[in-house]
Amino acid sequence: ILGPIYSPTQVLDLRPAIRWKRGLYRVGSSTHPAAGVPSVLASAVLAARCVREDLDASPLLSPVRTSSTFGPSMQIIRGQERRNALRYLYAFFRLLDDLVDEAPGGTLGFEMAKDLVRRLQSGDDEPDQGVMVLKSCMIPPHVWDAFLEALEFDAKWKVGDNPPEVTWYSQRVAGIVGEAVAYVLSPGRELGKQELQARHRLGRALQRFNIVRDVRRDA
Repeated sequence: ILGPIYSPTQVLDLRPAIRWKRGLYRVGSSTHPAAGVPSVLASAVLAARCVREDLDASPLLSPVRTSSTFGPSMQIIRGQERRNALRYLYAFFRLLDDLVDEAPGGTLGFEMAKDLVRRLQSGDDEPDQGVMVLKSCMIPPHVWDAFLEALEFDAKWKVGDNPPEVTWYSQRVAGIVGEAVAYVLSPGRELGKQELQARHRLGRALQRFNIVRDVRRDA
């Protein structure tokens, strides 16, 4: 077992605290408080409580103000309220995607993403301003269901070079985002079939553009 040696500078509350750096927490017998199995378990509970307190104290979503994909085009959207809603939407999609791509174990990240979507769809009071804004846009459940299908695919497999597979994936990860944008711009409006198809096609085209861009960058 590795840990600081016992010395006059490593006793009682002089031992390393649970909160270390932003987003990083210590837990175990070398922290304060901890010594012996019961105290180590208590330390784990306290560490979990610290994480929860810090998460509750910080916003889940921050409105993203720039993006290589559509940042400059935000200027043509009229109304600061709608622009902020779109930024929250972008931030939420990015958060879900990053959970699957960067969390240790894609499946774990996918379960975390599902929990966030359930939080967005629940009727509970929501302290996070960004989530409240997206709730007010009344985005239909099938939008989130389709995006989660793509994330689940990401968590378990990777998109190959099969054209039907790329189209299926692009529709769920990008075409559906184009549909979500319409609900953000006009909450509660029913979209016509032609408009839906146009938004889906544009989203899929942008996804293919991103794929080509990333291939060139990663080559």
